[in-house]
Amino acid sequence: MLKFMDKELSKESDGVYPLIVRLETVPKNPPPDAPSRENAPPGEMLPKWVQAQTTYAVIEKRGDTWGARVLKQKLWVSGQVYELQEIYGIDNGGGGGEETGDTGKECVICLSEPRDTTVLPCRHMCMCVKCADQLRHQTNRCPICRCVVESLLEINVNDRQDASAPESQLNAQEDPAGSRGKDQSPQERALHGAATCSSSGLPQKQ
Repeated sequence: MLKFMDKELSKESDGVYPLIVRLETVPKNPPPDAPSRENAPPGEMLPKWVQAQTTYAVIEKRGDTWGARVLKQKLWVSGQVYELQEIYGIDNGGGGGEETGDTGKECVICLSEPRDTTVLPCRHMCMCVKCADQLRHQTNRCPICRCVVESLLEINVNDRQDASAPESQLNAQEDPAGSRGKDQSPQERALHGAATCSSSGLPQKQ
């Protein structure tokens, strides 16, 4: 790090990041003709049989110590790239409390059912699926920030108190505004759910 100025390490410039960490997972039995990943050049396009998470960060000095601040994360699954996005209000209402002033767990429309539907692109998880379905016929605005709604994401999460429940029990389904039941691949559904569970993020297809 001594070769770089502090300002070069603390910000991203023209798509160049001071710190990039990529984690890759490969199947136990890769394709017979698959090349070894041990000497793969950094940043190369990944084959479909590899899954990976890439973290982009800057390095900041805090007092006498250095620390990394994450800017964004991307997932590579089955040949597709997804960027993780934060969902406001997904965990105990705490994720959206500071952002919106709303700290409850209930749907902001009926005030009784648990919230399980996220508005995109603003990413406010603020409604139950029934109210979201009714609201989309009346307005195309988010009830929290009044942002134009492009699609709705229903997230079904099993009881968080069951610590033994595997991540695979999560499920998420995205519906474009005005059309329920858009087809979604199993990979997309699994990816949406895993990201929600592990980092309160919403992957968006690049």
